Amino acid sequence: MYYAPTPTPETAALLADYADLKLSFGYIGNIGPGPSMKAGYDNRVFYVFTQVQAESRKASEGVRLFGVPHDHVGLWSEPVVYDTPAVRAGLDRLRALVASGERRLWKDGE
Repeated sequence: MYYAPTPTPETAALLADYADLKLSFGYIGNIGPGPSMKAGYDNRVFYVFTQVQAESRKASEGVRLFGVPHDHVGLWSEPVVYDTPAVRAGLDRLRALVASGERRLWKDGE
C-alpha cells in the first residue's frame, strides 16, 4: 500500500502537482565497505520515485536527479533539490504514458 511522504518545503509542490503518480523521494544504491571510505564504493543515485509501472512490469519508473560523485566520502549532507524543470519534465512524460495507456500505476498488493 502506498503512503504519501510527509511534505517538506522542498517536496510539497511536487506532491501536490503530481499526486496522481504517487511520488516518494530518496536514493537507491549502497555504500560499500573498504579499509577506508575511499577504498570502498558509493553508488547511490537520488530519484523522485513514482508508482508508475515500468515497461518490464518488474519495477517502478522514476526520475533520476543525480548520482553521488565517486570521490565523495561519507554521508551525503548537501541539499537535494527535487523540484527542478528536468524532474517536472520527466514526471510529465510518465503522466503522458499513463494517460495513453502505455503504462499503468501499480495496484495495492502487487
